[in-house]
Amino acid sequence: MPKIKNLIAELERNRISYREEQSLAQFTTLRVGGNARLLVTADDFNALELSVRLAVANQVPFRVIGCGSNLIISGRGFDGLIILNRSKSWEIIGETKVSKPKRITSRYNPIDEELRAGEADVSSLPKKIVRVDSGFSNSALIEEMFKQGLTGLEWFSGIPSTVGGAVYMNMHGAHAYFGHLVHRAQLTDGVTTKIVDNAYFQFAYDFSILQQTKEIVLWIELLLDAGNVEQAGQKAKEWRLLKSRQPRRSAGCIFKNLAPEIQKKYNLPTSSIGYLIDKVLNLRGYRIGGAFISEKHAAFIENDGTAKADDVYQLVELIKVKAHDALGLELETEVEFVGKF
Repeated sequence: MPKIKNLIAELERNRISYREEQSLAQFTTLRVGGNARLLVTADDFNALELSVRLAVANQVPFRVIGCGSNLIISGRGFDGLIILNRSKSWEIIGETKVSKPKRITSRYNPIDEELRAGEADVSSLPKKIVRVDSGFSNSALIEEMFKQGLTGLEWFSGIPSTVGGAVYMNMHGAHAYFGHLVHRAQLTDGVTTKIVDNAYFQFAYDFSILQQTKEIVLWIELLLDAGNVEQAGQKAKEWRLLKSRQPRRSAGCIFKNLAPEIQKKYNLPTSSIGYLIDKVLNLRGYRIGGAFISEKHAAFIENDGTAKADDVYQLVELIKVKAHDALGLELETEVEFVGKF
């Protein structure tokens, strides 16, 4: 309690508005979760950095939330500081001939190859460096960049995320990974702030090193192409339509897709975790409380409007147990759990 009081005093001294015992359910796409002991909204990356520094200096646990997807917050809440990242400035800062990093090997679903059809070769196009605050909405950024004649983000259309969250999770859409577009970024751990290049993140399937270091992204520089906006816009529309058919009141895909060697070992027609849960484990539609495995896409857990965080957690654990008992598989979660379960 003294640490919280000290943090409140520091927030007030720095004229940072805060709320106490604020419900967090409204700030996540799944719409579950208890209260945050303290909640701050950061409207720019300087406010974000300062809030993180104050939490660390006062030894108060903190968590930064963007659009709240890929998160399941405990019904017991979060006994610390939640920082809502709403920083959203951007600017084109230059042009470069720097090549984009080597593509990351994906775990394809059949639909991916269809979406790749007609993909333009942009390898020889000039690359613009765009600096974006980490709280900027992915969907808004796509539209802003199209207006500037820039492409490359179209594969992520329809995915709820901020730019910071996209880097943290190395968000994927079709065959593309967000990390492939990252040039540099500014990070903080609450003590030290530094600028790093693409290699620092060790990007892989649904992974960046931030998941281990827990550093916070302040801004990102992206390498985008001065490409065919009309063609890119059509791809964005196709991808957005596909995503619109997926469950909305959910945390996104709960588990990572299967590795190619696992798919081959069990002679499965796809690497899709949804196929495994539906056709192999026969769990589509299974319900605990107000949470249920989606009838639309079994990779998702939906909230019927009455779900509790513990309902979701129990469903996740059930799927893990069933996969282990049936096939000896240890499934990897794609979502993160915040607080005590």
